[in-house]
Amino acid sequence: MAIQVIKYSPKYYDSWNEFVLNAVNGTFLFHRDFMEYHKDRFEDYSLLVLSNEKIVAVFPANIRDNTVFSHQGLTYGGLIVHEFLAENFFLYLNSIKVKLKKDNHKSLVIKQMPAPYNQEIATHVDEEANYKAVKQEANMQVNLNSFTISKSKLKHYRKGQKHDFTIVENDDLAPFWHQILVPLLTEKYDAAPVHSLEEINFLKAHFPHNILQYSLFYQGEIIAGITLFIANNRIVKSQYGATSPLGKKLRAMDFLFIELLNKYKQLGFAYFDMGTATDDSFEGGINLGLMNQKKELGCEVFAQNTYEFFL
Repeated sequence: MAIQVIKYSPKYYDSWNEFVLNAVNGTFLFHRDFMEYHKDRFEDYSLLVLSNEKIVAVFPANIRDNTVFSHQGLTYGGLIVHEFLAENFFLYLNSIKVKLKKDNHKSLVIKQMPAPYNQEIATHVDEEANYKAVKQEANMQVNLNSFTISKSKLKHYRKGQKHDFTIVENDDLAPFWHQILVPLLTEKYDAAPVHSLEEINFLKAHFPHNILQYSLFYQGEIIAGITLFIANNRIVKSQYGATSPLGKKLRAMDFLFIELLNKYKQLGFAYFDMGTATDDSFEGGINLGLMNQKKELGCEVFAQNTYEFFL
């Protein structure tokens, strides 16, 4: 098999996006419009793998200090393929490493996808490769085909049913951003959302079916919300979730999460991704309280590994 690895350029825009759309482990985050909304922050170094001039894999990436990363502006990355054959997968990855070494890059860092995104694709690395494990995170996902919500969460959910909550799917993200998300992050972490309101509005305009906002109202007041990323036709991810002090008192987030779990189960999705429990401010790098909260909503723990390959 004659393999060629080339750098992405705008002339491959349509071919890249079509490939990602049909890939077994593709998500809308790998669409060029999503990857390039913050192109001013990252120097793109995405690669295409060709066999007989046909694209057989793509590799979203950026470069910094002579190290190539599976794009640092994305939640996960690695090799994106149409079908998985172990021998081909490692052949494509090795071809990328050979090219990068030839171009005098020092290393390749890959933040792998959690297992549900990759389906049957192996998440291990070649045992013969020269690499080190940089980080392991605890990714939390609900298997929508088989999950159990804790008795305490269900108790709060039933109480919420008596509160006359109203859940609205709305295109206007400003109320949630301004009234709930930003105030909570500022007060609790002295931080801001990864996406500004302008950025998330830009992305929603380009991906209206992939970025959805669900807001929960009580007596006409927004008290909680969850911003969903519909990764593909199998996985939905809660990208942002936050509540007001009143919403916290009324357990509005538990109610909203359970409603959405049931909704996307009925829609035929396989997994509901609730992100990680990683927090470097905690001993061991994991917020055990947050992890337990997510487990009580039915989450299982999947390892999300980051590896550095030395070229």
